[in-house]
Amino acid sequence: TELVDVNLVEGTNTIKLLVSNGYGGPNIDHMRIGKPPAVVIKTNGWPRTIAKNGVGLLDGWGVDLNGMAVTMPSYPDPPQGDLFRYIFGRTKVELDNGSEKYLDIGNPPIDFTGYEQYLTNGYFTFSNSDVFTSTASHLFSYPLLEGQEFILTSGLSDELCESIPPVSEEFDAPVLGKLPNGEWLVW
Repeated sequence: TELVDVNLVEGTNTIKLLVSNGYGGPNIDHMRIGKPPAVVIKTNGWPRTIAKNGVGLLDGWGVDLNGMAVTMPSYPDPPQGDLFRYIFGRTKVELDNGSEKYLDIGNPPIDFTGYEQYLTNGYFTFSNSDVFTSTASHLFSYPLLEGQEFILTSGLSDELCESIPPVSEEFDAPVLGKLPNGEWLVW
């Protein structure tokens, strides 16, 4: 059966379940009331983003991912702009039993707002005077959409620059920045 989400208002709420066929009463497999806990998503031990409304599997029930180490067998798919091409992107994970599933949060945007304490290496805070140029890339098998890659053309003077290695490798800590509008960038 389909998953049904019901938004409840503060105070008393009534949920009425009706039998749709003659095979007995309604069957409830799962009921969650309240907001699930936020989850810090890490790759290679480094915080990459926060799933503020929890995280689960798109195509699997009963698996608690909180604290579970999973591997990502491929790079996440970026948002592709419409429902048929994964509007929120996709992130495939491999569970410890070897099965591959997709996360129910797509490819989550980087957002540490309210959770900055997890960024032990610090982050850049950009102002309106910093100039970025939006670009697109053909580094992967499909082009990224405009607005997913940026070049800082105005340069930057910040003491945090001294802590960044001259060459960044795939498994190094991410370099994060927060734009004036509250959006986050990662390098």
